[in-house]
Amino acid sequence: MKIFPAGTSPKIKIQDLLLKSNLAPGWTSLNQLTDFSERSNPPSPNQFPAYRTTGVMLQMNIKYSNKDTDGQVQPFSKDVYAEVEVVPIKGVWAVWGAITFFPEYPNGGSYHKVHRYRQGVLMEFSARGLVYRFDWFFFLNLVIATLVLLRVCGAVVDFIIFYCIPYRGFSHLLYTKRNERVDQKTVFASLGLSAAISVQQFNAFDVGKNGYLTFSELVRMFGGVEDVTYEDRKSTRLNSSH
Repeated sequence: MKIFPAGTSPKIKIQDLLLKSNLAPGWTSLNQLTDFSERSNPPSPNQFPAYRTTGVMLQMNIKYSNKDTDGQVQPFSKDVYAEVEVVPIKGVWAVWGAITFFPEYPNGGSYHKVHRYRQGVLMEFSARGLVYRFDWFFFLNLVIATLVLLRVCGAVVDFIIFYCIPYRGFSHLLYTKRNERVDQKTVFASLGLSAAISVQQFNAFDVGKNGYLTFSELVRMFGGVEDVTYEDRKSTRLNSSH
């Protein structure tokens, strides 16, 4: 494996590519005979053409990735690595196409027509791979879609609870409790009444009229409760101040 550092232009000789492609066992030169035994039927094995005659076709597979050396995805990394694999395509003629010309143009009835085929080293490049990056717009769309779906789920659950449970008017009860009609006068009146009741209850608790509640005054309130012993009253720890 040959590694080229970042920021440089990779350069490699065709001969080195042919050597790394494992074109044939012990391959050293284009003058070496090919092995077309699977694709042709020559009179004898010694009459196989040479690679210089048939040409050579190489498949250059380029794989891109920005993963680290441990194979972990790096979505914020801008370092992209390219790995090139050289694969020889065996048993084919690497032809660029024929050139037709006339050494002797038609004159009357005879002519000389020549088709010249050009073979050489052909390379086909194929690029593939995955480059990972963090897409903020996709993340934002995902968050928005999640919130919208959750809102839809809440609407579906509300519809089922408040409209689809006919048992003893359960849905109607919950709907009425959730959508209670109020106005400013009613709210302030309820607050004032609750405050007045709290003051009255505090005055009833404060037997000594000290402006605060003692432990004995709080325990005394449980004296009229049946099945509550003195130890139970004493263990009840309530602290309050006014």
